[in-house]
Amino acid sequence: MFNKRSHGLGITYVSSYEPGTKFKNSVENGDEVTLKIDNESILVRNVQIKGNGKYSGTVYGFEPSIELTYKDLSLDDEVEFEEINIISCSGR
Repeated sequence: MFNKRSHGLGITYVSSYEPGTKFKNSVENGDEVTLKIDNESILVRNVQIKGNGKYSGTVYGFEPSIELTYKDLSLDDEVEFEEINIISCSGR
């Protein structure tokens, strides 16, 4: 369902610029990630690590559209995805 990152590209880690923020280099429980379907970004929060490169989380937005649904997904849907589907990650 979700696009896979291009071969050789890693996850882009985004850190807030608040004092004391540590730079990220891995996906952790509670993070927010961006996935893609076609050219639409699927914004997912409350990420949970399921193991073996698999994750789950809750859809909280779509970009660039501002619709409440995109294809078969709706806001607040629980989704499962793999590490190769993650485009970017930010901590909470």
